[in-house]
Amino acid sequence: MGTRLSTILPLIACALIAGLAYGWSYTFKDVPPMLIRGFQPGAFPRLVAGIIIALSLLGLWHARHAGDDRPDALPREFHLSVLMLGLFGGLVLLGDFLFALMIGCAGLAWCWGERRVPVLLALGLVAPVVVVLFFDAAFQVRFPRGFLINLYYG
Repeated sequence: MGTRLSTILPLIACALIAGLAYGWSYTFKDVPPMLIRGFQPGAFPRLVAGIIIALSLLGLWHARHAGDDRPDALPREFHLSVLMLGLFGGLVLLGDFLFALMIGCAGLAWCWGERRVPVLLALGLVAPVVVVLFFDAAFQVRFPRGFLINLYYG
């Protein structure tokens, strides 16, 4: 079973970049003020980099065992997801993180084919609020201020 270089090269690049980020996280001396109560300086970046490395290795294993039956072109959903993540970033820059998270969660589900309104509402309203409440309570992470976050913080 041969594996195309175009299949494994992006996975190797992701693993290498995440590995560099993981190593770099050991040089952090300061924590951003919003994370100071919940994390050591490098804990969160190491967690994210570790997950990326694990997913890259899983993708490499899958590519090795899948053979050459993978499609060449990226699916339409991928491009819609990239646009949705760009919209999320733009909304965060406009100043309301929770609103951006709501639009992003529901929007990504819609991009991948979810059309049931109750599910989209649950993903767009309930899930982001639960995430914010969990991170605030469990890790004492303070989120950037915006209209909706200001309602929660008072």
